[in-house]
Amino acid sequence: MQSCYPPRGGCWIAAVLEDAGVERVCGLLGKGHAGVVLLVEWRGVAAALKVRRRDSRRGSLEPEARVAEKAALAGAAPEVYGYGEEFIAMAPALGPSLQDLAEEGLLTPQHILASIEAAWALDNAGILHGELHRPWRNVLFNPRKALIIDYDSASSGCGNVVKLVSGISRRVPSLLRLVRSERFRDLAKRYYREGCGKATYMEMLDEVKKHISAI
Repeated sequence: MQSCYPPRGGCWIAAVLEDAGVERVCGLLGKGHAGVVLLVEWRGVAAALKVRRRDSRRGSLEPEARVAEKAALAGAAPEVYGYGEEFIAMAPALGPSLQDLAEEGLLTPQHILASIEAAWALDNAGILHGELHRPWRNVLFNPRKALIIDYDSASSGCGNVVKLVSGISRRVPSLLRLVRSERFRDLAKRYYREGCGKATYMEMLDEVKKHISAI
């Protein structure tokens, strides 16, 4: 195995990559407090491989992988190919993130609505992501379909739609006006109270569509 990350302390990750069945490391996709994500060739296919950091407080990636599998079955996350205590192998989502689109001035109503649809899929599956109040690096597009990644903070529950809309509104003034309105606050309270029911979701979606039509 030729590629190592991080370089200090020797090639500590090599054993994990070998145990995971990685044939070749193609590049670094991202890094966080729980792990690093590599683009690899894994058992004959391209994959995004999340590897647990040695200094992570989490003893295993298996709980996150099981939630990611459930999210993938709901259509909200990349397919999970396989996992163990030290790794999760997933279908690579190589499209831009919400952050990329916002920084490049390419964020459209279609991107926002696709993100909300993915958040609703998580709500419908009973998965509370835990980080969608800051959604910018957690939502990727492949190519137009929104996929939500990183489930290390996830728990059972719902409310992702409200958190996502509120998070996106910080960079979309017309959406911020909606989030600050009494109408949205009432809908959000009802959404939580009803356990994230579809009827209230559709009402929120209609309000969002009205407020982002001009961006």
